[in-house]
Amino acid sequence: MDDFTAGLNAQQGQVLDFVALALAQLTDPERVAAAKLSELASALATLTDRWGKITDHDEALRRVDALISSIDALAAEEPPPPATSEQITCQ
Repeated sequence: MDDFTAGLNAQQGQVLDFVALALAQLTDPERVAAAKLSELASALATLTDRWGKITDHDEALRRVDALISSIDALAAEEPPPPATSEQITCQ
């Protein structure tokens, strides 16, 4: 484990709080509506790539499916179901 990863692990609570705040901004309906399609695609690609690297592949796919369902709900202007702590925690 490198020093960066060890540092993140040591501050896991703060890291997860930051991730939750960042995800809240990324899923803000006004921000999503104002974003270009290329920006949304890039954000989703980055998220799924990184998520897949830090989690079990099958679990990552299930979580990405949940994320895509939330994005679909936003696109349909329906409120997405609230994220569970299991969906936003890194293991």
